[in-house]
Amino acid sequence: LGDAIRAWQQHKKMVSRERQAGDLSKYLTGRALINQTSGVKWLIDHQNYYEMTPKGVTVSSIQKLSDSPKRYSVIVNVKEASKQIKEPEKTVIKSTDDSYNVNYTLEKAEDTWRIADYKLLSATKK
Repeated sequence: LGDAIRAWQQHKKMVSRERQAGDLSKYLTGRALINQTSGVKWLIDHQNYYEMTPKGVTVSSIQKLSDSPKRYSVIVNVKEASKQIKEPEKTVIKSTDDSYNVNYTLEKAEDTWRIADYKLLSATKK
């Protein structure tokens, strides 16, 4: 389950930079997919993008939610650095070094774990 979240973090780096929502369904489903698709649209509409550097994902707890479909709650600490950039000037609007705790709901479909939902529990920004 941690590997699915780590794979998402790596893909999120590309999505935030390129603003391409096409492959999101490989990693996300349900509310998480809707939220991230909306986020990509916001970046396009506001001529922004993010340059992100994932710095690690640490799983702190896993709890089974259901067997059919297979669903788990996974609480993780995510560390990443990011810069919000305005185009076309390439002006850095904001630069942060973040550490945040997230409760991800993962669901297994077609032998693949996907993030179905997430809730930010706490965040520390520098």
